[in-house]
Amino acid sequence: MLNTWGQGIMPQRSVMDLAKHYGARQAASKAILPDLAMAVARAAAEGKIAPDGATTIYAAYREAAGAGLENPLSFKAQVSKLRQIVRLASEYRTGLALLEETRAIHDELNKTEPSALKPAYAAMVDVARSRLGMRRALTRTEIAKLCRK
Repeated sequence: MLNTWGQGIMPQRSVMDLAKHYGARQAASKAILPDLAMAVARAAAEGKIAPDGATTIYAAYREAAGAGLENPLSFKAQVSKLRQIVRLASEYRTGLALLEETRAIHDELNKTEPSALKPAYAAMVDVARSRLGMRRALTRTEIAKLCRK
């Protein structure tokens, strides 16, 4: 039986609780999206969610984060970004490790050139989009380049 996640593979309640948890944390801090992305990517890598679930997951996150999260017109764009993270983690055996490596490289670069970097979440999305569009793995140099503005 299919559910709102599109594939019927993860109980809706557990992912909704996860999204609400990170949404509530977002209301208190602006650095939560990378954590949400990693939690969602882990669930995708374990086969618990599919890319079709990105809309519902982001909606729950946004609702829990409260007013002022982003321009209401950007909802579709934000869902698309989260969907890329889910696709990477669910379609590539090394997708989750690539996202973890991206965060580590971003953290390293942040120590020496913080003003030259994109936010971590934006870098993770760019790495996901780049990897989804190629047949080979990304190098550390390519990941670092995608972390920069």
